Amino acid sequence: MSDPQDRVSKPRLEGQSRFAALTGRGAGDSPNAKQFRKTKEARMPSLDRTLIGTVLEPIVAEVEKGEIRQFADAIGATDPIHTDPEAARAAGYPNLVAPPTFVFCLSQRNSEPTERLVELGFDVAKLLHGEQHFEHYHPVCAGDTITLSTRIEDIYEKKGGLLEFMVQKTDAVNRDGALCATMTAVVVQRHG
Repeated sequence: MSDPQDRVSKPRLEGQSRFAALTGRGAGDSPNAKQFRKTKEARMPSLDRTLIGTVLEPIVAEVEKGEIRQFADAIGATDPIHTDPEAARAAGYPNLVAPPTFVFCLSQRNSEPTERLVELGFDVAKLLHGEQHFEHYHPVCAGDTITLSTRIEDIYEKKGGLLEFMVQKTDAVNRDGALCATMTAVVVQRHG
């Protein structure tokens, strides 16, 4: 076991990092510094910012009772309006009601989930889920036909380009033209 005196903080010089003060080395001497500089210098952005504003090909999906029941079971939704058509009708709905985040499943239906992202310039090995949120306006029910239209809202980077972000906004509209939900997703590509 090390002596507690060995862990006493050493005084830092003005502008000196904690790493440099503790190790006696400069920040540029850290074990990962050379690799970081090399990665940062060699990396070229792969996401094309001219894609901002692009509307992707819409996905049209029929909402099925079985899918709603499976999804409700998977997320632990116990309200019978998701599993019992009579309970849904008694609550004033025409059929089973999809849980709020169900529209994400619909957006993945017609393609391999990462296929679109690869087409947009993402490297799947570097892909991270950044954020996702929903705004709900009208219930999605079994028997509905939902059209999902996705627009690329923004592309930006952080950490000196080591992280690239793409913000996508998807509107889910039923066959009557009612906006049911808006889903905003942030996908991240890491470099280095």
